[in-house]
Amino acid sequence: MTADLTYLTWTAVLCLIFSIPYIAGKVASNGLLSPEEYKTPLERDHPDWLRRCNLAHVGLIENLLAFAALFLVAHVSVEASSVTATIVMIFF
Repeated sequence: MTADLTYLTWTAVLCLIFSIPYIAGKVASNGLLSPEEYKTPLERDHPDWLRRCNLAHVGLIENLLAFAALFLVAHVSVEASSVTATIVMIFF
């Protein structure tokens, strides 16, 4: 596996890891949901760090999809070079 694919994979793993503090914070502040709350969850105030965790996760998802599509097109068309590897490292 090339360096640029490795960094792209680690970025995807980081995106998955970003969701863990958000889920843990929701469970810590709300507790486990009852069956009724699955249908219509109650609106609760959450700490600012929990909102920032969610925004970081959502922002990475939005940017990762577009970036991965462009990078994979370049990789498949054999246009990948040290420049694309550097760009992927900067994105990570």
